[in-house]
Amino acid sequence: MADHIDGCPTDEEAGGLEARASEALMQMERLRVRLSRALDEVDRTGVIEDPLGLAKGQKDLEAAYKSAFESEGRALDVRRKRDGGGGLDLDAARAEVESRLDRLRGCFGQE
Repeated sequence: MADHIDGCPTDEEAGGLEARASEALMQMERLRVRLSRALDEVDRTGVIEDPLGLAKGQKDLEAAYKSAFESEGRALDVRRKRDGGGGLDLDAARAEVESRLDRLRGCFGQE
C-alpha cells in the first residue's frame, strides 16, 4: 500500500481520512452558521426572502453532516485496523449517533 500519491495522503491511511473528516466538519460548521443567520433573519422580519435558498441550505448542511460522519468513521476504522484494535463497540456507536442526532435536532429546533 502506498502511503502517499504525489505527496497527498491516500484514503487508506488514517491521516488522510482524518484530514478529510476535519474539512467536512469545517464545511458543516460554515453551513450551519449561514443557515442559523438566515433563520435569525426570518425570526426578526417574519419574512422568508429566499425559501428555496433556505431549503437548499438545510439540504447542504445535511449532506455535509453525512460526509463528515462517514469520513470520521472511515478514519476510525483505518486507525483501529492499523493499531490492532478490537471489534466494533455497538453501544458506543449508538450513543455517538444519538448524540449527533440530538445536536442536529437542536439546530433545527426539533427537540
